[in-house]
This record gives sequence, structure tokens and C-alpha cells, in this order.
Amino acid sequence: MDIRRSSAITILLFFFNIINANIIYKNSIRLGYQYFTQTDSSGAISCAGCHSLKNTDTFTFYPTALELSLKIKDYSPEYLIERTIDAYFSDLVMDSHDSIAVCDSQLIYIKAYLSSLVKNSNKPKKYLPDYASITISLISIVMLIIAINYFKKYKKAILSMYALIIIIWIITGLTSKINNIGLQESYEPIQPIKFSHKTHAGDNNITCQYCHYHASKAKTAGIPSIEVCMSCHLIIRESKISGAFELSKMYKSIENKVPIEWIRVYKLPAHAKFNHQVHVGTAKLDCSECHGKVEKEHRIRQVNDLSMQWCNDCHKKSYSADLNTNASINVFENMKQNCNTCHY
Repeated sequence: MDIRRSSAITILLFFFNIINANIIYKNSIRLGYQYFTQTDSSGAISCAGCHSLKNTDTFTFYPTALELSLKIKDYSPEYLIERTIDAYFSDLVMDSHDSIAVCDSQLIYIKAYLSSLVKNSNKPKKYLPDYASITISLISIVMLIIAINYFKKYKKAILSMYALIIIIWIITGLTSKINNIGLQESYEPIQPIKFSHKTHAGDNNITCQYCHYHASKAKTAGIPSIEVCMSCHLIIRESKISGAFELSKMYKSIENKVPIEWIRVYKLPAHAKFNHQVHVGTAKLDCSECHGKVEKEHRIRQVNDLSMQWCNDCHKKSYSADLNTNASINVFENMKQNCNTCHY
């Protein structure tokens, strides 16, 4: 009897400890969130004021809360207490945190909160169904049933009309999809590093072809290699607006020998072809003709839809010399005679 009683007590204590640990853990996350979002003693600033709780890139050049959590996930609370934040300790980081007073216990709770963000970020995303389309379909089916019951004489006519509407709806949808295959105007993906074209091409007047040096010599302009970046950032290790946090991603890539996975922005449909050498090298087109004023934008986005109509509108205004007669001919008229100029 004593053995059974002690076993029961042991099991109860085991489950009690699990429940208690879970409560303590959730309470630590709650307190960490509270300390991360509340203003400091002067009421001027909070962690969340600079480090956004949203995972989307707002391009403030401050790492988001999730980015911080990924950075410090392997650090102990004691390490954070000793150094507060590890971002390859730039002067900007040290200066911006110098006036912020956070006690040791608060840092421990903040670490718990940030650690929870890492766990949640690894969960698979739930894709919700298109409730609007489902609702419209159900309503149309209900209306069809009601119409058939009330107007039995016109049952065939109603069914024929309903079928015709469905066919027109399907054809319209397919036509719209087909016409927009490969077109992605205003596409603006979040890149692995917050690279600012405004800072490089605008503020520092770096020419496009210094980084995209293939543009005038090859079919594609290409994505600059890490070696191109290091031609400057071997010396320039800290930015005035982003400190060293973003640059540290580049040094880590070199250290681990893992390439930076940039996301391609401009991409033509598979059946179309475009040669940068012909347009940039031979025709001397300015990059902004297709890519817009990138020197005024931090993050690159596709400013044109790259449709056939858009290309034709430009070529209708372009002229080139005929190879045989040296006479000036319209590029568009010449293209119309040979589809293989632009299509495979």
C-alpha cells in the first residue's frame, strides 16, 4: 500500500512540476514581452520602438524582434547581461543603447520572449481557403435551387443560363491568368540583407555597372558576387544608418562559406528573351528606362510589368541602322518580321 501511495504521489508531483514549469515559462514570455514593449523609465523609448514585432521588412535598418531572436538564440542570459546585444558591436549599437537602463532580471525575461519567437517562426504557415469565393459559390447554388423550385416551367432555361454564366466566368478567369503569366509588376520581395540602392547608387553615386558589370557585356546583368561587395566592405565595416548588424550577415556568409540567397526581382516569362548587351552595351539605354530610379529607393521593386505591349511601346520609338543599306529603320517594324528576335 505504501509503495502504491508513494508511486501515486511521485506521478502527481511529476505532472505538477510539468504544469508548474509550463506556467513559469509562459509567465516569463509574458513578462519578456511586457519589458520589450514598454517604454523606459523616462518614457521615451522601448525595445519595440526600434525592433519591430512584425516580421516584415519595414526598412528602418533596425533588426526586427525575430532577427534579434535568431541572433541571440544560442546565447545564455548571462552572456546578454554581460554584453546586452551582440551585433558585431558597432559604435552605433553601443551609442544607441548607452542611455537604456535594463536590469539583469528584465534581460532574462526578454531573452525568454525572443526565444519563443524563434520557436513560433519554425511552425508551418496555415493557408486559409478563399472564403469569398466559397461564399459566392454557395449563394449562387442556393439561388439556383430556389429559382428552379419557384419557376419550374423555366427549369431548362434557368439551368442553361446558369451554365452559360459559369462558362463565361471560367473563360474570363483563364484569359486573365494567361495574359498575366510571368508578369509581376510592383513585386518587391524581402531580401536576406537590407541592401539599399539609395545608399549605394544615390548617396554614394556608385554606378550600376560597378556592381552589375555584366550588363553591357553579356545577356544577363547578373547578381553581384560577395567579392564585389568586399571590394568596399573589406574596409567599410559599419554603416551610419544600420550599424554593423546587416553587414555582419555578409561576413558570416564568408566565414561559413554559404552564399547569400538573394531573391530575383525582374524575371521575364520563359517564352521571352532579353539581352542586356544589346540594350545597354549597343543601344546605350540607361538602366532607369526599365528599372526606374533605383537611386531613390532602398529596396528594389519591379516598376514595369515587362509585358509584350510595354516592350513594343518602347521599340516603336526606337530606330537603328540597317546592316545592308545603313538607313535608319524602326526597330519595331524590323521585329515584326522575325518573332525569334524576342521569343524562343
